[in-house]
Amino acid sequence: EDDNEFSPNFIEYIDKGLMIYENDPNVFGVCGYGYEYEFNVHGNNILALSNFNMWGCGLWRDKERLISEQLSYRLWEKKARNIFIMHRLYRNRKRMFSRMLGTLLGEQFSEKLDRTDVNRAIILSLNGWYTVNPVVSKVRNWGWDGSGINIIGNNMKQVEYEKQAIDTNPHFEYKSDKIQLEVSNNRLLDSHGEWQSDRAKWYNDPLTYLLYWVLGKKNFFKYIRKE
Repeated sequence: EDDNEFSPNFIEYIDKGLMIYENDPNVFGVCGYGYEYEFNVHGNNILALSNFNMWGCGLWRDKERLISEQLSYRLWEKKARNIFIMHRLYRNRKRMFSRMLGTLLGEQFSEKLDRTDVNRAIILSLNGWYTVNPVVSKVRNWGWDGSGINIIGNNMKQVEYEKQAIDTNPHFEYKSDKIQLEVSNNRLLDSHGEWQSDRAKWYNDPLTYLLYWVLGKKNFFKYIRKE
């Protein structure tokens, strides 16, 4: 993006990660942004998250095709009919549960879903896939003042991101090529923000999903809620 500042070792981190995890069927990206949360990292300098931060990342063409195939409204509807899949999603990634249900009950005029970071994260969460993320961020985002092309201005966020430390080392070595998803880290990620609006809380309610599951989208809006 136009408003990202990168660490000196960002390209090295991405390139090495793409080589190390190319044949790992569960890794679908190497992301450069690192969250300042108290994750369980077990002494490693990377961690797995079912998240897809696009502020500087490396991707594989073949795995991108798999992601693209699942950016399908019809496929998401089919998965949402499976109550066991949705129960697992709710337990492990409440934010993605909310976002997926919001998409299914929103105004969707195309079969193909947008290639956004959130939609990608939903796909990862549904499949048990993840991305590689640095413990110390390789990226600082300067666009929260409204000067960027993709973010509406938020002064509080701007101050927060300006103060974020990023890796200043010239080189990067992976301490270990072993990486494993931990539900506790995903839950920690979900516990920060996203629940301020009534809309988010509505779609985060399991009862909303159960009513959608029983009634279907058309009858849901006919009998339950009109927007």
